[in-house]
Amino acid sequence: MKEPILCYVKGPWAYFTTQPLKKQWGDDWDDAPYEHNAGEPYLPHEDEDKPWEIIKVAWDGDFDTPDHYAINTNWSVRNINSKCIPWLESASFMNKRILIWAGTKFSAFKSLIKRGGGKVYVEEP
Repeated sequence: MKEPILCYVKGPWAYFTTQPLKKQWGDDWDDAPYEHNAGEPYLPHEDEDKPWEIIKVAWDGDFDTPDHYAINTNWSVRNINSKCIPWLESASFMNKRILIWAGTKFSAFKSLIKRGGGKVYVEEP
C-alpha cells in the first residue's frame, strides 16, 4: 500500500489517506468556512473494490492552521486540499518558515513537525 498523504487537520489531529487526494472526501468538504462545516474524512465502505485507509495522528508544536488567520475563513477543505493555503504553517515568531501542504506524505509530515520543534504521536499497533 502506498504511503498515506495529508488530507485534513482539525486541532491537534492530522488525517492521512492512502487514496488519491482528489478522491478523498468528508462531510461538507466543499463548504466554507471549513472550520465550522467540515467533518472528519470519510472511511472506506466494506464493499469497496480498492481498499484504502485513513490514519489519524496527534501532533503538537508551534504551527498555525488556516483558521488562525480569520474567525470565519473563506476556505473549504476542497480549497485547502487544492493547495490554496497550507494545512500547517510555522508560527510567525519562529525563525524558520515551514509549510505543510495537503498531499504531504506521512514521513515528510513527521520530519517537518520535528524540524519545527514539534512532535507527532502515533498509536502503537
